[in-house]
Amino acid sequence: MKQDLASRAIKLSNLELRKHNSLLRKNYKRLVTCSTDNEKAQERMTEMENSVFLASDIQMLIDAIVIDGKRIFGIDYISFILSEDLQCMFTEAMPSNLREVSLGKSNLLFLKRANLTNFFPNCDEPLLRGNLSNATKEFFPEKFRNIKSEALVPIWHEGVINGAIGYGSRQPARFLEGYGSRFLKRLSRIVSLKMEIFASSLLRNNNGCGKSMEKNIGSGG
Repeated sequence: MKQDLASRAIKLSNLELRKHNSLLRKNYKRLVTCSTDNEKAQERMTEMENSVFLASDIQMLIDAIVIDGKRIFGIDYISFILSEDLQCMFTEAMPSNLREVSLGKSNLLFLKRANLTNFFPNCDEPLLRGNLSNATKEFFPEKFRNIKSEALVPIWHEGVINGAIGYGSRQPARFLEGYGSRFLKRLSRIVSLKMEIFASSLLRNNNGCGKSMEKNIGSGG
């Protein structure tokens, strides 16, 4: 009788041990997967940062955000928005033969500064929305019906919104509130800094647009 009880106890103990070991293996695999995913996300972010840092003019910056952004992150739609009073920054920074082509693209938009500010009450905080019927039309005027989740990333300086980047996805859960906001805030700071570098350059070399930018960049227009 005692031997039977001891045998059962050993079997139960071994069974619990196997379950415990199986759970440990699953948790370990989950940690490895999360670590790998985080590492890949970091690598993609670093690649995106390098593209932004290497941009020598506003056109290259937009190309980095839109073209490289789609390639690196696999995002369906990306738009680059500037405040209307900074339109001279783009047009006068570009060779004349490229202006109309670039301005005609749906991924470069201009909005009133007041409208941009309304989207970002906390200035440096990206806005993430998922499970959408329609995306924000101001950011995606041609594709808003196709987009089911979006991330709106502010471009700012000293508490003033100067522009934004719009990321749109056909996947309803690609962008959800609180998900991935750390990387987007990092991108926001980098692009904002790059815009300030371009602004300073124009202030030194361009009397017309430079004076306008001196008035508007970081002052709220």
